[in-house]
Amino acid sequence: MAALLVVRSLAGAALALRRKPDAPRASLACWLYSGALLALAAVCGYLTWREILGWVAQDIAAHGSAAYWLAHSKAFVRAYVLVCDSAAGWWWSSQLLLFVAPLMAFFRVHALRLPELPVLPYVLLGFLGAISLATPLFLLDLSLRNNPHDHP
Repeated sequence: MAALLVVRSLAGAALALRRKPDAPRASLACWLYSGALLALAAVCGYLTWREILGWVAQDIAAHGSAAYWLAHSKAFVRAYVLVCDSAAGWWWSSQLLLFVAPLMAFFRVHALRLPELPVLPYVLLGFLGAISLATPLFLLDLSLRNNPHDHP
């Protein structure tokens, strides 16, 4: 899903530039900003999913098989306990939730301001994937739609 959002964002920028042949070339700062957001999304996605998939693989191995794990594991409860078992883990989890609520309001405000901006895929990616992956992709898409002629 994240790959589709990246491809769609970049394709949208290319089409926006193609529609206006007299549009100025993107500045170096815009290229750097877009590249930084894509790099941030890649790093955040990798770091988040490396930990999650590593934990899932260990959990499946402890249960013997994936089918048995799916049927009998209480993975979500155990993951929650693993994260929130210590005071530090609970604090970090709380901070993430405190960040996500205003971020969803930010997504919604920009969805109302730019009706062509699809917010639902970013919200789903944030909740089902990682909010740290969805946020830079959303910001990239938002910046391209705000002023597509200043970006690559």
